[in-house]
Amino acid sequence: MNPPEVNRLARQKGGARRFCEATRVWGRLAASGKCAAARPTGGSGRVFSFAYYALASLLVLALGLCAWTFAHYRRRRRHGALQDLMDQADRLETDLKDCRDRLQRAHAVMQFSPDQPAVGEVEAQQAVDSGLRALLQQRLWIRDRAPSASQRELDEAVDALVRARHQLEPRLQALDDAQTALDTAVREHFQPDR
Repeated sequence: MNPPEVNRLARQKGGARRFCEATRVWGRLAASGKCAAARPTGGSGRVFSFAYYALASLLVLALGLCAWTFAHYRRRRRHGALQDLMDQADRLETDLKDCRDRLQRAHAVMQFSPDQPAVGEVEAQQAVDSGLRALLQQRLWIRDRAPSASQRELDEAVDALVRARHQLEPRLQALDDAQTALDTAVREHFQPDR
């Protein structure tokens, strides 16, 4: 006899006697282990359901912890990318202004007439000004778009600033070398050998 038959017998006329008979049969089936749908008897059913509830609670807790960890990681990564973006923009601006100052010093030494610019001075100044304008556009993008930009866009912007700084570094080094050579030549020109 299975559970639906027990319920059907209990509902029939004269159901009390038949219900008792059905529960006796049900109890024998459950005790013999022949009925797969039989519930365990005694207090073990409560322990069994408590274990399931505890396991389900632990599973939900673990999933919640994983979701929180993932969200926290994404927020930290985004904050780090925004911070890197601002730092790289500041460094590039410093490098460009340093380049402009070095060029002005070099051209001041090479200048024969104060009224006329030295050869290449205008082109060099335009190149540095162009770099500063591009940096200003990047800063405007940071201000307007960075808060809503995707992580990929932020990473690409940081990479672009890093590449620009790496392209500027050899030029700054060449400018330093030229400035050193120029200073040496000027010193030798104005200080005759003794």
